[in-house]
Amino acid sequence: MDKFRILSIDFELEEVDRLRDTENVKSLNGHIVFDEPKIRIDAGLEKQNAYEVLWHEVLHGIFTLSMPDIEVDENSTDRLAHAICQVMRDNKKILDKYYPWKNDKANSRTDQ
Repeated sequence: MDKFRILSIDFELEEVDRLRDTENVKSLNGHIVFDEPKIRIDAGLEKQNAYEVLWHEVLHGIFTLSMPDIEVDENSTDRLAHAICQVMRDNKKILDKYYPWKNDKANSRTDQ
C-alpha cells in the first residue's frame, strides 16, 4: 500500500471507485481523513487530474496539521494545487537537478 508522509503522519493512499462524501450525498475527486489516516482519490480520474487532486488533499493536510487555526478555502487550495503541479511539470529537469536527497541513501525511506 502506498503512503504519503505529511509532516510526521503517514497517510495511506487509497483509490476508490466512485468516491462519495461521508454522508454519501455527493461525489468527490479526493478526500483526506485525518483520524484513519488516509487520502482517498477517485479511481476513475485521469492521471493528470488524480495528480492534482492528490496535491489538493496534501495541501489540506499541510494546512490542517501545521496551521490548525487558519482555515483555507477550497478554491484557494485548488488554485495552489494547480500551481504546484504546473511548476513541477514545467520545471522537472531543474527540480531534479536541485533535489537534495537524490541518490542519498542516508535520507531515503525504504517504505517508498
